[in-house]
Amino acid sequence: MVPVVLLLGGVCDHSGKIIPIVPEFDITDSFESGLGQWTAQAIDLGEPAGTWSIQGTTEEASAGMHSVQLTLDNVSSAGKVWIERELDAAPTQAYDVDISFDLASADFGTLDLWTVIAGAYPAPPRAADELTFQDDTGNGASTDDGYHWVSKSYTVHARSDEEGHLSVTIGVWGTSETARSYYLDNVRLQLTRAG
Repeated sequence: MVPVVLLLGGVCDHSGKIIPIVPEFDITDSFESGLGQWTAQAIDLGEPAGTWSIQGTTEEASAGMHSVQLTLDNVSSAGKVWIERELDAAPTQAYDVDISFDLASADFGTLDLWTVIAGAYPAPPRAADELTFQDDTGNGASTDDGYHWVSKSYTVHARSDEEGHLSVTIGVWGTSETARSYYLDNVRLQLTRAG
């Protein structure tokens, strides 16, 4: 993988000289060829386990013709589904990771909303306490009128492991016992060395 380098500004050193801040990775994905380098994961599905799926679809899209559909029949109020992508970065390096994407949600109002998962880690998370939870899945509508696309953007901090592995996740935590689907599209990841 060849990283794309963009200048996003800079900081000044002690002499006033501008030192550019350069992302090491600038990755975009609109899922026009399916999941690509992303993989599907799920945990805390209950007993008996609730059903789930993560797949490419043309039902909804904010960029191009395709997106990724996340579906969870949540029987435990604890189910979590997400996509993850592993990156080969510099070993034991701290990064500022900007994660942005479009989320299509039918969750309206302020009650019974689920929670967005978005984070970066030195190893792929496999337990709830390893995941990073963000804000809710509300689409901004006050009435039930179907799916709306909302833009999500988060900055997290992570350190790659000794071999340079870094994993990014995007998904949802089902906080109530219902069946729901969401769509992800127009993902952008920017990783900039911290410090």
